[in-house]
Amino acid sequence: MNEEQEKIKVEETKEEGKKIPKEHKKRGKGIIIIILLIIAIAVGLYVGFEKLNSNPLSIYKRAINDTVQLLDNFLEENTNHTFSLDPTKEAFLVDTNFTIDVDNEDLSILNNYNYDLSLGIDYPNNQMNVAFGLNDEEEEILNLLVSFMNDHAYLQSKELYDQILDLGSADLELDLSALSSEEMPNLDYQNIRVILLEMKDIIINSLDPDKFSMTEETIEIDGSKVESKKITYLLDQENMERTISYITKEMIENEKLMAALVNITGQTKEEITHILEEEVDFTNYEDIEIALYVKGLHNVIAGTLTEGKENLIRFTYQEEVLNMLIGDEYSNATINVEDNIITLSYSEYGEEILNGVLNFGKEEKQIELTTNDYGDTITLRLTLSNLEEKKDSFQSDITIDLDVNTIDAAIQISASGSLKVEKGKLPTLDVENSIDINSLSTEEQNKISENLLKVLEKLNLNDYFVI
Repeated sequence: MNEEQEKIKVEETKEEGKKIPKEHKKRGKGIIIIILLIIAIAVGLYVGFEKLNSNPLSIYKRAINDTVQLLDNFLEENTNHTFSLDPTKEAFLVDTNFTIDVDNEDLSILNNYNYDLSLGIDYPNNQMNVAFGLNDEEEEILNLLVSFMNDHAYLQSKELYDQILDLGSADLELDLSALSSEEMPNLDYQNIRVILLEMKDIIINSLDPDKFSMTEETIEIDGSKVESKKITYLLDQENMERTISYITKEMIENEKLMAALVNITGQTKEEITHILEEEVDFTNYEDIEIALYVKGLHNVIAGTLTEGKENLIRFTYQEEVLNMLIGDEYSNATINVEDNIITLSYSEYGEEILNGVLNFGKEEKQIELTTNDYGDTITLRLTLSNLEEKKDSFQSDITIDLDVNTIDAAIQISASGSLKVEKGKLPTLDVENSIDINSLSTEEQNKISENLLKVLEKLNLNDYFVI
């Protein structure tokens, strides 16, 4: 290649270097468009959130929806059970096995034994079994079975007598009609959920946009000052009358809701309708104000419900912890909800009368109640663990603790063991060769007394009874 050709080639190369391929030009425009779209979306979202935050009705709707969702999740986890029982139509058996630990000298006789207690009821066939077993580490001390069947009562206990005893005619007088599915409220998850969801929409639709107001306000939560927006909804008499009228009409016309209310209350649709349509007396009505305090875009952090000049309900909600006060300075209840643990307290004139803790953990359920009466306290604690639920049975480990502290004494009693509830036909005694207790000879009666005395001796109770 000569010098002129090389010069031309270099010039062409330089010229080509200045040119940008078409595909690179398109890619650059695409990147710019994407960046502009992201900015536009971000601005749109921000403006949208700002509009939401400045719209009181939207905030109330969101608060109601979020509250119902929290309740629904809680109820689904804790009330949506597989096992159900109608004791008036299905035979069932309750079995418990437990030991007792008593920290009291007078009651220490109850320690160091295993107790078996079972109750079986077949209401349709008018039959009931009550069984009790007692043993220690060395031997079975006593087993008793009392069976009510065929309008007679029978007793079986191999420790007392080697044959089944006919105790005579017995009217069981067992009336479980109040527990019938037709009489008892059907508090299952599905009914409650229908009521929650249907009432949520009715309440939201009852809100009057013209009754809202919004102000900037600084509030104090746990000793810290927080800047917030206070959104107030006014239920003056006119609005309250309109609201009640609207909600009543919507409830009565909502067939799904009314059916759930019938199941829950056990009342007829006509009875519920009559209650809803009862006239409300507004003679001494005082305006009600509901206030929600919002931080940031839409986070409700506190709220109040005021009637006249009196705060009836106050709550705060931060970091998924709810604290609520219901009542006034003279009598009030407090509620704290955190991590599936509900803490309750009721006080009068500054003195706590009752407190309770409900722990609805996945692995363990616990209820603890404490009462206080002029310094005398009683605490009852029920714990269920290792729960297993099937269609026809329910079982768990169970612990019951009772602490009694009075001026005169302190008693601690703990029972721990297992509980099982199972549907199915009751075991029946073969009573064909049973012995009428009134036909026992003197010798046979003395034999039963001797056997009973042996049982009492094993329990160190013979000094307490004269046989």
